[in-house]
Amino acid sequence: MTVTPKSGAPTSGFPWLPIGTPLPGGAPLARLLDGGPAWQLCATAGSSRVALLLKPAAAPAWWADELTALSAALPRPLEDAGGHHCLVLPAAARPVTLPGLALRSPAVGRAEAEALGRALSALQARRPGAGWSSALFLPDPGFALATEEDPADDRRAALVAALSGGVRDGTLAAARIAEINPRLDPDTIGKLLAAAGSPSPRRAAPDASGFHLPGQPRLQALLRDRVLDVLHRPAAYARMGVPFPGGVLLAGPPGCGKSFAAGRIAAFLGWPLHEVQASGVGSMWLHETSRRMAEAFDDAAAEAPAVVLLEELDALGRSRSDGNAPTAEEVNTLLRLVEAAPSRNLLVIGTTNRPDAIDPALRRRGRFDLVETMDFPDEAGVADTLRALLQDRPHAPSLDVQRAARSLARRPVSDAVWVVNEAARLAVRGGHEMIDDLMLARAVQALT
Repeated sequence: MTVTPKSGAPTSGFPWLPIGTPLPGGAPLARLLDGGPAWQLCATAGSSRVALLLKPAAAPAWWADELTALSAALPRPLEDAGGHHCLVLPAAARPVTLPGLALRSPAVGRAEAEALGRALSALQARRPGAGWSSALFLPDPGFALATEEDPADDRRAALVAALSGGVRDGTLAAARIAEINPRLDPDTIGKLLAAAGSPSPRRAAPDASGFHLPGQPRLQALLRDRVLDVLHRPAAYARMGVPFPGGVLLAGPPGCGKSFAAGRIAAFLGWPLHEVQASGVGSMWLHETSRRMAEAFDDAAAEAPAVVLLEELDALGRSRSDGNAPTAEEVNTLLRLVEAAPSRNLLVIGTTNRPDAIDPALRRRGRFDLVETMDFPDEAGVADTLRALLQDRPHAPSLDVQRAARSLARRPVSDAVWVVNEAARLAVRGGHEMIDDLMLARAVQALT
C-alpha cells in the first residue's frame, strides 16, 4: 500500500517503526493511516487511539520552529518512540489534512470550523509561505502544523473544500457553501475565510487615484485613501493586518449627493450595487423585517464583492431609545449584518439625513469606519459635476459649464443631473447633434 498526501510526495506503505512497537502509554503500533514526507499517522492495536509520528530529519530546517510551536500548544511535551517524536491521541482527536476534512463524513460543524479558522490564522502568522493543503490540523489542541512550503497553494480553495465537504472551488460564496454544508451558516463561514487570511476572490480594484467624485473633493480624497486603495492593494495591506474596509456612513441634507457617491464607487469598482431601503424591507409582521434584511445581504454576498447601499439608515437602524424605533431584534440584526459584511466582501455604504437618530451601537467604529458629513456643492463643485455628467454625451467643446454652475451652486446634486438630462432632451427635440450653450441655458431656466 502507498499513501500519497496532498503534496503529491508518496510515502512508504508501512510505518517507520515495526508493527507492534510499544508506544507512549503502552499501546502497540499498528497499520499506517496517512502520512507525508516528515509525518505519519498510525493506528494502535487493541485501542481507540492513534499515534502521530514526526521525523524532523526528513523535514527542512524551518520545521524545528513548527515543532517548537506545536510543543508549546500541547498540554504535555512530545515523547520519544524509536527515535521519532510521538503524540498519542484519542481517535476522536485524529489529526487530519484539509483534503482529509473535505472527504470526512459528517461535514465540518461550527465549533470545529472555528477552531480550524483560528489554527490557520495562527499558521499564517507563523509561516506565511506554508501550504494549507498539506498542513496537518490537530483538533486538540486546535493547531495547524505546516509540513511544506507552498506559496502557490490555492489556500481559499483548500479551505472551501474542507468547509463544504469536498467542493474545491475558491469562487464559492459563503452563502453557497452554507447551502452545501447546512451545519455551517454564511456569517460563520465568511468570518472563517477572512480570519484565516483567505478573503473571497475579488476582481482587482482599479488604482484609487483614478476615482473622481465631482463636487466633493474632501470625500473623494477620504474614499481614495481609506477605502479604494485598500481594495486596490489588498495583499500589501493584509501583510500589515489591515482588513477589508468597514462601512462608510454619509450624512447630509436630502439631495447633497450621498446616493450619487455610492453609485460612483460601485461603478468605479465594477461591483454590483444592492440597495436596501426601509420601505423595501419593513414589515408589520414579527421577524419579517429581520428576515428581509438578512436576505438582502445574502443576495449581495452571492455576488460578492459587492456594494450594499443602506438608504435612510436612520429609519432602518433608529436608536433603540427612540419610542418610534424599530424593534430591538431588527436593530440587532442590522448590527450583526453590518459588522459581518467585510468578511463577506461587502462594502456597506449607509446614507442618512439624521445621523443623531441612528442607534449609537451602529455608528461606532467597527461597523462604520468612515463617517463623513456632506453638503451641497459650491460653484466649482457643481461645474465639476456637470463636466462629469456631460462626459459621455455629445456636447459642444466650448460649452459654458461655469455659467450654469453659478445658477446651480448650493443646490441638490439631483438638480444638476436633471439639467443635463433636460438639455439632452431639448437637443434631441430640436434636431441638434450635441448639447450646446442654448440647450443648457434653457434647461437651467426650466428648472428655476
